[in-house]
Amino acid sequence: MTVDGALTLAPGDTLVVYSDGVVEAAAASGEHFGLERLIASARRAVSAGPAAVVAEVVAAVAAHRVSQDDDVTVV
Repeated sequence: MTVDGALTLAPGDTLVVYSDGVVEAAAASGEHFGLERLIASARRAVSAGPAAVVAEVVAAVAAHRVSQDDDVTVV
């Protein structure tokens, strides 16, 4: 279910859109990648620009998960 709303971004803000396969990627222990790791990954690369954010998040997810069981989409 979605809710319509509005979001105002200011200069310098970063918006990361991702699929559930990012935050639900599971390690061998079963622990999900989660929102906190997603945010940390994005913050590590934000100063290098949008392409770097996408690359950093995708690489962090790949390093965390055991196998890819779902799509991993980051914009």
